[in-house]
Parts: sequence; C-alpha cells; structure tokens
Amino acid sequence: MEQLTSAAFAIGLLGGVHDLLTRRIPNWLTLPAMALGLVAQLWIAGWSGLLSGVLGLLLGYILFFPIYVTGHMGAGDVKLQMAVGSWIGWRLGLHVAVCAVILGGAFALIEVCLRGRLFAVFRNGYSFLRSLLVPGLVLEKLRVDEKRKFAFGFCIALAVALVIYLEHSGRLFL
Repeated sequence: MEQLTSAAFAIGLLGGVHDLLTRRIPNWLTLPAMALGLVAQLWIAGWSGLLSGVLGLLLGYILFFPIYVTGHMGAGDVKLQMAVGSWIGWRLGLHVAVCAVILGGAFALIEVCLRGRLFAVFRNGYSFLRSLLVPGLVLEKLRVDEKRKFAFGFCIALAVALVIYLEHSGRLFL
C-alpha cells in the first residue's frame, strides 16, 4: 500500500504545482494517472483493490463534478481528485476531498482578505443566495473574476500529503 500512497502523493504534487504555476492541470497527467492507478490497485491489492480504486475515482467525480458544472471549479481539479482517488481508494479519497475543500476555503478567505475584497465577496454571495431562496427572483450566476482564478489543485496536493501523514501516524479516523 505504501507504493499506492507514494504514487498518489507524486501525482497530487505534480498536479498541484503545475496548477499553481499555470492555473491548469493537464490531461497528460490526470488521464493516464487514473488508468495506471486502477491497474496498480489490481496488481497490488487484487480485485478488492480495483474496486476501491474505482470507488475512489467515482467519489472524486461525484463530489467535484457538480461544482465544476456550476462554474466554481475547473475540470482539471475534478480529474486530479479522480486520479488521486484511483490510487488511494474511496476512504482516503474522501478524506482528501474534504481536507482539500477546507484548505481551499481557508486559502480563499486569506486571499480575499489580503486583497481587500471581503465585502465584495459577501455582497456577491448574498445576491446569489437571495436569488436562490426568494421565489420569483431570477437566479443570479456568481460573478467570477477570471484574473483571480484559484489554484485548487494545490489544495488537493496539500490534502493528499496531510491525509497520508495522518494515516501513517494513526491519527486518521473512519
């Protein structure tokens, strides 16, 4: 299993750093990583490993694809989570996804505060939620500043490292 988590760490790190530098996570990394993750699961852990890898891959898709569809995440982020999940399975994949969302929220809040845009973000979010909750109002799409895209792939990379550390130190529950 060490080989699987080591590969997931390497894939997460490569994807996260690439996202940080270019604001993109390339298909040449994620698509082969998904396939190789499933093959490695089968080779190392047998059919139960393959099932865990498939479930880890699907979990990444199920959790992050709706966020992508609404325009709040890039497709590369979804595919990176799927690739990592194929290597570490559904249980650790779920921990990575939750941890990445928490890290992403914390980093986004810090960035918004440092740029002095906290009030604008709250106003934007309030308008969106109001249009969701008040009948008859036209649903407003959240306004996203394309120049300030967030490198969420880096949060996935940090989450992979944190979850692997917690798992190996015996501090990870579930």
